[in-house]
Amino acid sequence: ENYTAWGMRSLNYDKNIGKFVDILNGATQHVNNTNTDVYVVEITPGTYKATEPVRCTFLDSDGATDITADLAATACGVVAWMIQDDGAYMLIRTHNGSMYKFTSSDHGVTWVKGSEVTGLDYSTKEVYYITKLSNGRLLCSITAQGIFYSDDEGINWIRVIPTTAGGDYEAEIFLLE
Repeated sequence: ENYTAWGMRSLNYDKNIGKFVDILNGATQHVNNTNTDVYVVEITPGTYKATEPVRCTFLDSDGATDITADLAATACGVVAWMIQDDGAYMLIRTHNGSMYKFTSSDHGVTWVKGSEVTGLDYSTKEVYYITKLSNGRLLCSITAQGIFYSDDEGINWIRVIPTTAGGDYEAEIFLLE
């Protein structure tokens, strides 16, 4: 299969499988395809060889209804992801005009829609990073909006640092600890 994809800029190390993992978003604006399918790829440390990307499946909150095609029609629908302390993956992405927390218990292959996320602006569709501080607080950065935190595992977000005119805070969340 031919594909062109962009990484989500947040390569994570999954200690349960001993590999780096990234979630790749098909880039419709850069290739001639009609959707933005999402793929998961694993990268072996030492060799840095990636597995063949596996297309992700997205399920509605009932855990059974496949909403993959609906989500794939949304350009830049995947916004950011991380590996939680329990080993499950968490992803914040858009669906039907809102942002939702999705979780995966199979290393990013299948995602189940969870709670609607509040405090993040859907219109930018560019939540680039999520990281967890040692005190349990989650931080995320949004292009042209600033840095936000969540104390409830990513459901409610509060802006703490607004962006400056023309400035972004895409990387700085990793420096705040």
